[in-house]
Amino acid sequence: MQKLKRGFTLIELVVVIAILGILAGVVIPRFLDAQASAKGAKILADLRTIDSASTLYSTQHGQYPTAISSNNPSNSDGFITDYLAVWPVPDSGTFTITQTNGSVKTYENITADHYVLNDEGRALYNGHTVEWYLNGGSTDYSDSNLVTAISKISTYLSQKGLTWNQSNGSTLNKLLTDLTVDQSILDAVGYTKGPLYWHTDTGAPYYFATTYNNSGNSGAQWVPTFIEVNGSLYYIHHPTQKGDIASHGTGSTDAAKMQDALEKLAVAGEVTKLGTIAIN
Repeated sequence: MQKLKRGFTLIELVVVIAILGILAGVVIPRFLDAQASAKGAKILADLRTIDSASTLYSTQHGQYPTAISSNNPSNSDGFITDYLAVWPVPDSGTFTITQTNGSVKTYENITADHYVLNDEGRALYNGHTVEWYLNGGSTDYSDSNLVTAISKISTYLSQKGLTWNQSNGSTLNKLLTDLTVDQSILDAVGYTKGPLYWHTDTGAPYYFATTYNNSGNSGAQWVPTFIEVNGSLYYIHHPTQKGDIASHGTGSTDAAKMQDALEKLAVAGEVTKLGTIAIN
């Protein structure tokens, strides 16, 4: 009589599956943490490398190399290949950075797929310098001057019984005179050319920053470097007339058109979406 072969019992299978589940729960997070840490370390190293090459270039040429905002840059000014072997490509997604104070910060849902070299010769990833990441920078900004600007405009419109479409642009901008962009936002993109001042526009509840601190209506004054619209903050790499920016967008309101245009320009690499503005 043939002896029956004994298989695993249901309890034994459950125990094995439970053990595998426990091991997976321990190993997978550690693997993901190591992967995120490696991404962060590469981003820091790449930013430092680009910065160093740019500094060397400026030392020898008396100026920084031409700004780079494409993920397929040409060998402009002989910067790439002569001073930088290749233009590095970072990993997108979640990564972690060990900051200068020893703590670890996680940056999630990053969609930038290339580095940028700005006009000041600084390397940026997702709009930020290496110092920003090392100091624990956040993509949720709280610009005290912008909060003041929004409060002043809201109070004025309420007291006058006006809506945005009925408001007077010159009057609104007089309320914003001398309200500068917070330094933390300027630092995030390596902007070093001096203060920028918040302004707004008649009929469109968004705010933009220019180098002018008066309320005149000359067209040359409305060339924004930053724009805040619907709570989102954008940095324009090559400032241009705000009307020209909005012309790229579609929507039922001026604010909707502006934001749609900025989102499209961000995809094209001409604008960096920095994050959100906390206005409460």
